[in-house]
Amino acid sequence: MDKLTVWGFAVDAQIAEFSLGDAPKRSSADWRFKVKNLSSTYTANDVTVHLDGPDAWQLLLSLDGTTWTASVDLGTVAATAVTAPIWLRRVTPSTAGTGPATATMRVHADSWAYALT
Repeated sequence: MDKLTVWGFAVDAQIAEFSLGDAPKRSSADWRFKVKNLSSTYTANDVTVHLDGPDAWQLLLSLDGTTWTASVDLGTVAATAVTAPIWLRRVTPSTAGTGPATATMRVHADSWAYALT
């Protein structure tokens, strides 16, 4: 099965989850990650990354560390390729509740194409 996965920025390995810790109110923090195409034979086309879930409103994504949005478009990711860094920003307002927060990062390709070798 062809699959895209969240990949480490500083460590060359798959990331199962981001542990963002206990976030104080009125704070923010940034993390970097990449996306890897685990397929050795297929190119992923029109790849997007977005966040959903009950606390996704506290999270933003960026391709340049300057412009922040709820989703980012990566375009095409070749077979076995790893993307340029993507930033994840947590912004916790003063009105946020206490306790654990949950969001899911989704990486999706609109289509797959056989990579001719």
